[in-house]
Amino acid sequence: MSVFDLAQTDPIEGAEPIPENPADAHQLSGDDPAGIAEAVTDWLTGQGWAIEHNQLGAGLNGYTSPDDKRIVIGLFPDEGVGVV
Repeated sequence: MSVFDLAQTDPIEGAEPIPENPADAHQLSGDDPAGIAEAVTDWLTGQGWAIEHNQLGAGLNGYTSPDDKRIVIGLFPDEGVGVV
């Protein structure tokens, strides 16, 4: 899956512009009773990826480094599933 910043895109002529701060965009919160984060983390580590939890700069929730096969999560555990 490719992930990119909206700033890296060009507008499509004739299309409605994308709002800068969509009202429905929000940070995930809550519990993970289904164990999704653990299951995804287990699968990724089984594929050779490293998952790290570190404090990151303001506004940065996490990032992925495909060359290093590394995912860095800068959120609380219940929010990290959105990054993974």
